[in-house]
Amino acid sequence: MYKIQITKNESSNLANIDFDSIPFGKTFSDHMFVADYINGEWTNIEIKPYSNIEISPVNLAIHYGQSIFEGMKASLTTSGEAVLFRPEMHVERINASAARMMMPEIPLELFMNGVHTLVDLEKEWIPKSAGSALYIRPFMFAT
Repeated sequence: MYKIQITKNESSNLANIDFDSIPFGKTFSDHMFVADYINGEWTNIEIKPYSNIEISPVNLAIHYGQSIFEGMKASLTTSGEAVLFRPEMHVERINASAARMMMPEIPLELFMNGVHTLVDLEKEWIPKSAGSALYIRPFMFAT
């Protein structure tokens, strides 16, 4: 089992969000899930406050386009439970891309644990209006 270290954001931006007008790609929740692949294993597994990612100028994603992504949504049921639509299919697709890009695959358990823990932590960010969702963008890039 993968242990996820969680560092909560001490200054949430949630109170400043107008859930009736959220521009796509310009409003971000309080936290993000990150992990590093070092020496053949996934390490430094954490959920931390949303922030910029520092990368080296020789990052392989910049030079060779070695990056992959997925897109998925978290919604609320009528009883208020946060749910994801077929997350196991997303990890299958991201791992198929990883294999094609010669990048390490993400273990199903790590992906599922990470995305569910993040969505549980960010549940209040899921809009409550019908047809709305919290968009989640899992991605990986080679360094």
